[in-house]
Amino acid sequence: AETGEFTRRIDAALHLGRSAELYQQLNSVEAAILTQLRTGKTFLKEYLYKIKACETAACDCGHTGSIPHFLFSCSRW
Repeated sequence: AETGEFTRRIDAALHLGRSAELYQQLNSVEAAILTQLRTGKTFLKEYLYKIKACETAACDCGHTGSIPHFLFSCSRW
């Protein structure tokens, strides 16, 4: 039940019902970034902090560097 919950939330926010069609329109770099965002394994501070590759989960703008923050509300991006 919990498996894939994060991906379903991101897909709903991005209106991705047909991911195969979307991936076919992307080059390999774009597809890799989308895959990272959909799975939660990213270059963002929240994940880097989780795997102990970063000392803090805070974004440079001061909020937690999560995927929803990056996509929808970060003033830096």
